[in-house]
Amino acid sequence: MNFLGLRFDQVKGHSREDYLPLRDAIAHTDADRTVAQTGQTLTLEEQVHVGNSGGHLDFLTRKFPLRDTHGKVYGVAGISTDITTLKDQHRHALLSETVFQTSLDAIVVTDPEGHILRVNPAFCRQTGFSAENVVGKNASILKSGRQDKAFYQAMWEALNRTGTWSGEINNRRADGAYYTVWSNINAVRDDDGTVLHYIAVQTDVTQLHETQIALARQASYDSLTGLPNRSLFNDRIAQVIALSQRHEDSFCLLFIDLDRFKDVNDSLGHQVGDTLLREVAKRLQAGVRLEDTVARMGGDEFVVLLPGINVGGARSVAAKLLASVHQPVLLDQGTNYLPMASVGLAMYPQDGDTADLLLRSADMAMYQAKIDGRNQIAEYVVAMSDASDQAFAIQTDLAEAIEQNQLRVHFQPLCRLSDGALMGAEALVRWERPGHGLVMPDEFIGVAEKAGLLVALDRWVLNHAVWQLGEWVKSGWWQPGWRLSVNQNVADLQQPDVVDMLMQVLNAHQVSALALELEITEDGLMEPSQTQLGSLQRLMDAGVTLAIDDFGTGYSSLAYLRHLPVSVIKIDQHFVKGMLHQHSDAVLVQTIVDMAHNLNHLVVAEGIESVEQLDHLKSIGTELGQGYLFGRPANAQEFAARWFGQSS
Repeated sequence: MNFLGLRFDQVKGHSREDYLPLRDAIAHTDADRTVAQTGQTLTLEEQVHVGNSGGHLDFLTRKFPLRDTHGKVYGVAGISTDITTLKDQHRHALLSETVFQTSLDAIVVTDPEGHILRVNPAFCRQTGFSAENVVGKNASILKSGRQDKAFYQAMWEALNRTGTWSGEINNRRADGAYYTVWSNINAVRDDDGTVLHYIAVQTDVTQLHETQIALARQASYDSLTGLPNRSLFNDRIAQVIALSQRHEDSFCLLFIDLDRFKDVNDSLGHQVGDTLLREVAKRLQAGVRLEDTVARMGGDEFVVLLPGINVGGARSVAAKLLASVHQPVLLDQGTNYLPMASVGLAMYPQDGDTADLLLRSADMAMYQAKIDGRNQIAEYVVAMSDASDQAFAIQTDLAEAIEQNQLRVHFQPLCRLSDGALMGAEALVRWERPGHGLVMPDEFIGVAEKAGLLVALDRWVLNHAVWQLGEWVKSGWWQPGWRLSVNQNVADLQQPDVVDMLMQVLNAHQVSALALELEITEDGLMEPSQTQLGSLQRLMDAGVTLAIDDFGTGYSSLAYLRHLPVSVIKIDQHFVKGMLHQHSDAVLVQTIVDMAHNLNHLVVAEGIESVEQLDHLKSIGTELGQGYLFGRPANAQEFAARWFGQSS
């Protein structure tokens, strides 16, 4: 009765209910009753609850009947063995085995020599090895070879010294794939300190490891092209500057910007644009030395860092890279596109002795290459800094000019070639810039495009041109059948509200859609997106005439023209100017006229300055034209006085 804390005399002669918890007493009595009734010996486990904490003791009890000389059962006897400790050990062992079997981490048990004794299911999932394949073999079968001998020597030294080791190990799975684990290894010793086993718990951190690598790469490399990004470029150029200062050496920085890349994005979509960027990146990378750096600064801008090179060598590399970029690229739906790029070249230290100054110089040179006609190389000169400051001032002032109505619309007559009769006009923007007088579009359109102001500029011109047209219509000066042409950038067609906006402008100024013609450049519509085609079709359905401007400067085909909802082709003035002297220009103009007529399109020739040009264009069937021969662009009052015989 020691476990109850009672003396024998306190139990003798008493029923179980007097000294046992009621539920235990009932269970024990019920077992006695079973033995008495059946006369059979019964072996069972019994519990005796002690204290108030819910604890209990476990007993293995053998109960048997007591019989008199006649064999009649007169009582029940029992022999109980305390198995509480044994049961606890069993539960602990069961818990340990459950943990071993269900752990998400791989568990490996080895002997002191590293031979595998046991592995859990998580180990098999992690490594691809079955338990049968690894038990009895040395744990070294998991080695990847990516850690050297010194690594494992240090690990075993720690285990022998402290009995524990933790660290990252790169292993190899059954299929040969590499994976990374965080391993915790502990030695199991007997009472004498002799190592019996080693237990390793391994957490697969491959994904975490790869994510960390990816994040580190993302911080330094461009995700689209795989080239170094601006951050890594800044580090590289700082190193090159330090090295060049030490050795009094020069190096070159090229700033490369794709020409009309925005048109590719707007016409073909960003996925096609991304394809083009990746291809350009490959070409640039293939055209430089191992010690050179090609980086993507963002958008369609790339830089090339050429250490240890003089200006002559830099020019040669720049020309090679430009030629490489200007090779056909197969884009969406089999389109062969000829990329063009403007390249700015700056040398250290004469064009800048810091990374920022050198980059600024190369950027200004690149911008000059665009001004000079694109697809060429420009070297930095000091005068470009003044031009850059001027461009920045233009950008700042132009944003205010749009807000403060400093822009002006001038009109150039559109005439019938057969008799010189007026058939409409083209609206052209001018800028009445305070302190500078009337500024021509060549000086600010490029800046507007680069600064993202072109859509706002186009909408200002459209609204004011249509307003003036409405005034002429009300006055009865503008005749039915005449059309006012307004230039629109292809980016405008990507705006979801472009058609609704245009119709609102026409309605606000009481102008018929039939009196408006929108001009869009040929290269801007090289491969129009579905959004752009939808906008064009809705405009044509509403009665607006659509014209392709600067035709002949791109790479249009008959199939291209056939699918566009346009009705007017405008021949670029460059070809009109050269057609009387250059056979190729004459053939091109004739071909454009024939092709347009075959598609039932009207032809307008731009830049007519002489009677000889007029006569030739009439002879090949050109219907309309504009140029200085008929009249220069003029403001609304001057245009009305010249062509309507009125003052507006």
